[in-house]
Amino acid sequence: MNLAPDELIHRALFGIDDEPTRQRFIEHFGAQICQFETTMTSVYESWEEFDKTFTKDQDSGTIVGILFGVIARLILSMKLLMAGHITLAGAAKRQVIEAIALALLFSKQGLPFLHQAWEGKFSAHKAITLIIKHQKKLNLNKEALEIMREARNFYDKLSHPTIFSMGDTINLDGTGIYLGASFDEVKLPFYHKEINLRVGLSNIIINVIEGVTRQMREWPCFAEAKYKE
Repeated sequence: MNLAPDELIHRALFGIDDEPTRQRFIEHFGAQICQFETTMTSVYESWEEFDKTFTKDQDSGTIVGILFGVIARLILSMKLLMAGHITLAGAAKRQVIEAIALALLFSKQGLPFLHQAWEGKFSAHKAITLIIKHQKKLNLNKEALEIMREARNFYDKLSHPTIFSMGDTINLDGTGIYLGASFDEVKLPFYHKEINLRVGLSNIIINVIEGVTRQMREWPCFAEAKYKE
């Protein structure tokens, strides 16, 4: 539709097209979105138990906060994707992947990275490289870590103003450009892949929380508390 500039800006700024666009996604991917919601509810419940158990001080609270960020950013990533904002959705998902790596690194007793972070001497963008380097110590699957690295590298393209990242502002059949929410039929295969990837990622977060839990049980303060019980 042809709109005056002020109307275009108003619709984009106040999200006038967000709900109609979201409904288009639900029409095509309703089952996957419902599964994602159900899984993330279970994930949040697991995080609540983790929070009750481990929030004791600055160090443990940091890891609890990182895992909360994993949940918040993954939900945001799906929400942005359901508005057609594939670039911002990808950038949010990259944060999810890196935050998972941080939680695993920071919670491992004997590794220096949590304290380095508090001293401003740690770079989060190195997290994936570091968990691959310390894969055996962290008892992580090497093939799974390589998949994480490939995903990080892919979403890195959506974190910068590349030609690829401009894809959510144009209709790929050449019929329009978008300031706000959009649904492009030509992008259906991409939408399908990205939604399924987020559903798959949601399914492993409980495993991540369980892995971090096992590592934090090794911390002297929590190991001692468990022994007293």
